[in-house]
Amino acid sequence: MKKNLILITGLLAINTIFAQKKLRYEIPFTMDRNLILINAEISQHGKQRFIFDTGTESIMLSNTLTKTINF
Repeated sequence: MKKNLILITGLLAINTIFAQKKLRYEIPFTMDRNLILINAEISQHGKQRFIFDTGTESIMLSNTLTKTINF
């Protein structure tokens, strides 16, 4: 739990720093049935496909994935 909080805090801090420098990054994505899909790698467990939902307030992961990455 602490690792997740540290990770999220770090990402927010990095985002703030980059926002101040006005850097721009492009993240490749695909669309499937009106869902935005992105590929991301968690630790060294290979790329996983995630739904990028701009309207949610939480993060959801499947039980299979959480067991695989020891989350």
